[in-house]
Amino acid sequence: MLTRYQASAEQWREVLSREPEHPEARGRLAVVLYYLGDTAGAWAELHSAEAAGQDYPPQLRELLAERMREP
Repeated sequence: MLTRYQASAEQWREVLSREPEHPEARGRLAVVLYYLGDTAGAWAELHSAEAAGQDYPPQLRELLAERMREP
């Protein structure tokens, strides 16, 4: 399962390398990073997605906050 999450993270990063302001890709990457255990990275991507106008379920924010306070 870890390999799938790593592959997914690479795919979303590839999308972002071509289109850095893609809010959906940032949000999806945030979810994948959460599952990979990169909480700080997930927070950063979630903040970037929100800054670009993409809303995500409050559950993602709650799950991240359980692991690490919001930076």
